[in-house]
Amino acid sequence: MNEELFKYWDSDKAKKKQTVLTRLSNGLAKELLGDRNTKSLFSDEEIEAIEKAREALDSAKYKFTHLKEKRLRDEQEKKRAKDARQALAKKLAIAYIKGSGSYPLTTFSRNHFYLLCMLNDLRIGFTLSINDFDIEDYSGVVTPDEEHCRRMKHYNVDTLKRELEERVITWILGAWTYSGEPINEPKARLADLTSKLDAAFVGRVDERYKVQIEHLEKYNRAIDAKVKRSEFKIVQD
Repeated sequence: MNEELFKYWDSDKAKKKQTVLTRLSNGLAKELLGDRNTKSLFSDEEIEAIEKAREALDSAKYKFTHLKEKRLRDEQEKKRAKDARQALAKKLAIAYIKGSGSYPLTTFSRNHFYLLCMLNDLRIGFTLSINDFDIEDYSGVVTPDEEHCRRMKHYNVDTLKRELEERVITWILGAWTYSGEPINEPKARLADLTSKLDAAFVGRVDERYKVQIEHLEKYNRAIDAKVKRSEFKIVQD
């Protein structure tokens, strides 16, 4: 079998072809060779030709069976390699985001905000609007009460955390081509990202997102104060 002719076939396509050939072969065996009355309609030479046709179908079927199994092994290996890259990217992303702190994050720091803005500018993921960066954006809520606003702020911060993690993972995965060929080292990708967060970029973010940063830092101070009160209570007990 010249596999070059089928180099773009996946296991599913090879399986479908194998199934078609199996049905044809079984059809000849059951409906013609296996039916005495129907078989009597053919001459000995025609019966021989039918038997040879069935043998040829079986031969082709086994070739596609082999192709299917080979493609399946290749696909499983590619999936394992892809899963390994994904796991490594997530591990590196979490370490990069948390720095020397804990994870999951209890707050969303100013540095995290800068990083998310950079990834957004680099078009990593869907583009976020300026309102998406505002944790006190209650658009769509007609008459938000105090409790609803509190829940919305937590939700909005959690959304920023999730967006940051997913985008850092996507950035790291850029160390490989779509087919899994290495381009550069994942840690080099992170170093490149860090180098982009220079003073000029930070200054532009501070100017453009002044209100959004103020809302975020107010939220962070409230969370830090709550954590400290909790720790103090434990000591007192």
